[in-house]
Amino acid sequence: FQQWLARSMGASLSGTQYGFDAVMALLDDFDDCGERFEKIQLYATPLNAFADHHQVCLTHRSGCGCFIDRPAGANLILDFGASGLMFEDADCTPQQYGAYECLETQLCLSNPRDVKKAIMEVRQIEYHIMRWNCQHFARHLLTRLSRSTTVPCEDPCEEQGL
Repeated sequence: FQQWLARSMGASLSGTQYGFDAVMALLDDFDDCGERFEKIQLYATPLNAFADHHQVCLTHRSGCGCFIDRPAGANLILDFGASGLMFEDADCTPQQYGAYECLETQLCLSNPRDVKKAIMEVRQIEYHIMRWNCQHFARHLLTRLSRSTTVPCEDPCEEQGL
């Protein structure tokens, strides 16, 4: 399942990475370079007839041009499961590369420190299929980072023909 999930995450700018410490370091780099988040999206893909797997996608842009070889916008995909936290900084959303459906899109708090704080609030909670799973993690981030402005689910990569 992990290999399929990693392959389905799309064109990567940084490759699939693992762990809370690594995502915290990436968010620190984003903060240092002036990256700003714009939208938070909740995606789901069927695992079986009874359950979906959920991911969070945070769209971001560079504020100072630190990343020369980057597209105009990029997507930080956060994926929490039994193996812990996986993440990827990708060109496109999960929808572009697999059977993911965008369930919700909202404008979000822009500072990487806000994302870091929201993740730190749940860092110590261990995965449990019923009590704390991918959907709980995704909903926590959506609740904490949302600016309560829902926008249409759309895939910018599809619009650009990628």
